Amino acid sequence: MVQREPSLRRAGSPVENVASDVEREGLTEIASGVLRCSSETVEETFDPTERALAALYVASRRSEGPELSVTDSCELLSIDPAAVTHAVDTIQRSVSLPAPADERRRLRQTILAITELLSAKERGLSNGPRLRGPAFEVADPSIVAACETPLDSIDSDALRTHRHRLSEDLELARLGTDLYVQVRAGAEIDERTER
Repeated sequence: MVQREPSLRRAGSPVENVASDVEREGLTEIASGVLRCSSETVEETFDPTERALAALYVASRRSEGPELSVTDSCELLSIDPAAVTHAVDTIQRSVSLPAPADERRRLRQTILAITELLSAKERGLSNGPRLRGPAFEVADPSIVAACETPLDSIDSDALRTHRHRLSEDLELARLGTDLYVQVRAGAEIDERTER
């Protein structure tokens, strides 16, 4: 990461600017939702850059990508890591918890199993893939069992719909209820604005 112009002197929200500074722009939407979920104490106690970095850290923990390093980011932005860590703790107390890791793992493995099943059918295979090993050990047994049936008896559209529904469930499980609602509301506002 390269030292950049301080975030508050540029156009854009503090979250957008800090995300750009730490090269994690993909977390902006979730981090903004994190701040909308957080208590007034966060806004009253921490400066905008500390709040933004704390929200980006929480967002990184609830996203698919790598976790943001608070230490490296604070060094880059020349801010106090203790203040950001305190902001993270304060934010996390006001945002609902994600689902347990086992539940998220089950959802991921089931989505992967459906994807493998659909891929085999699209390639014109008559038999389903063998879903064995640790990548499928907690996948939905009914999906794993579907691989044992002839693929021409499987409804691809129903499987795609089920996979989409499970993907939404996984996002809810990863983000937690409060954050999921905030991210969805933000996405709907953005969608209406673009029209």
